[in-house]
Amino acid sequence: TISYDNFAKDLTCIASNVVKIEKAKIVDTAETKRVELHMHSNLSEMDGVCDIKDIVTYVYNLGHRGIAITDHADVQSLVKAYNTAQSLKKKDPDREFRIGLGCEFNLANNELTIVRNATDENLDDVTYISFDLETTGLSCYFDHIIEFGAVRIKNSTIIDRKQLFIKPPVSIPGFITSKTNITNDMVKNAKPFAEAIDEILDYIKDDVLVAHNATFDYYFLNEELRRIGRKPLTNVVIDTLDMSRAVLPDRRAYRLGNLSRYYHVNYNEEEAHRADFDAGALADVFLCLLKDAKDKFATKTISDLQIKLQSPKSFMKVRRSHVCAIAKNHDGLVALYKLVTESNTNTLAVNGKATGKEGTDVAAEPRVIRSTLEKYRENLLLGSACLNGEVFELACNGDDARLEEAMKLYDYIELQPLGNYSTSIVLGSIPSVDRLKEVQKRIIRMAQKLNIPVCATSDAHYCTPEQKVFRDVYIMSQGV
Repeated sequence: TISYDNFAKDLTCIASNVVKIEKAKIVDTAETKRVELHMHSNLSEMDGVCDIKDIVTYVYNLGHRGIAITDHADVQSLVKAYNTAQSLKKKDPDREFRIGLGCEFNLANNELTIVRNATDENLDDVTYISFDLETTGLSCYFDHIIEFGAVRIKNSTIIDRKQLFIKPPVSIPGFITSKTNITNDMVKNAKPFAEAIDEILDYIKDDVLVAHNATFDYYFLNEELRRIGRKPLTNVVIDTLDMSRAVLPDRRAYRLGNLSRYYHVNYNEEEAHRADFDAGALADVFLCLLKDAKDKFATKTISDLQIKLQSPKSFMKVRRSHVCAIAKNHDGLVALYKLVTESNTNTLAVNGKATGKEGTDVAAEPRVIRSTLEKYRENLLLGSACLNGEVFELACNGDDARLEEAMKLYDYIELQPLGNYSTSIVLGSIPSVDRLKEVQKRIIRMAQKLNIPVCATSDAHYCTPEQKVFRDVYIMSQGV
């Protein structure tokens, strides 16, 4: 009987009879059983649920040949995992059962990419083109440009502006219209990209391009050029996103609106997310950043921006991605321990409210620098990890050249259930399940081209379906 207890101030249950039942046994009936290469224990902080002994025992009882343990930036569970496996093997010495000893690291470059195609031209002698694009989505591979906006800067003065709509080969999605206020009617009489590109190229010429998050705008423009058989841009490109991270290292937010408010630049949220308006605001922000770069870092040339603005802490501001590393041998296990040590000491990214003062809140994330990982990779098997891995990100939004180059780092490419990527759909970075399937097919095609094996992994954080609720509590408590 369930009733409300006024004393306990809660619902209570009074049992009239109790019957002991057998726990349902989970059986893997697959003729060829897979080996999980991406498993988290409860030592993946606020993420994994199960004790490592329970995980290894569960997998052994399923009849699997082994499992790889890849806790986040942590190897504390590996000894217990190995000892548990050795104990289980005593039951059946002839049975093959192996433990993959691994770790999932936060991978980062050690430098910000402030300038692409850098030259030694004097900062005061060049003409800058601050530009912005509006598109049908976030992917330069799948989506299309619908608006180009630009502002020309000479001698620290804005001298002219350019705006034009571009007719895409697909309808503009509703969420893009709600964000940009650009409708299908506004672009129906515009030129398609193949006809509009000459007008754009005539405007930008060989001038220095300036974009906020140039990884998006610059590569989007080049991918559109590739589609129509035109040569890619080779202009110098300055990325004000990474430039602002270097010039203003103590700030936590670097969106164009945040920087505009910091520099007292006019930025109207209702007019934002239109290419011409954002290009104008960016021009003003860039001039402020450029002045600060000259004053604080004595920069005189374009290449100075890339070199002098770097610091030993630049890796903290770089966008990181996940990578799984599994030891091939004893030397590989030593390499894992060295990487964990390095990431928790010399390359610990301290963010949030941390100021170094006693009593302040500190948010820290262990990071592995790419060059350090490559130093130890000989004795490691590297996997492309989850939706936070660079391979998945580039398969969603990047061009083939960058995807191919990124894949070359890995010994195996991970492909996970569609549900693992559902967050991307909920947050709008991937528009649909159909697009997600196309992304996975793209990953497979590129891996096959490079002869890299594709492995089905699950990025498991618990063993049985009923344990999911416990992980949900962890995730929700962090506001993720």
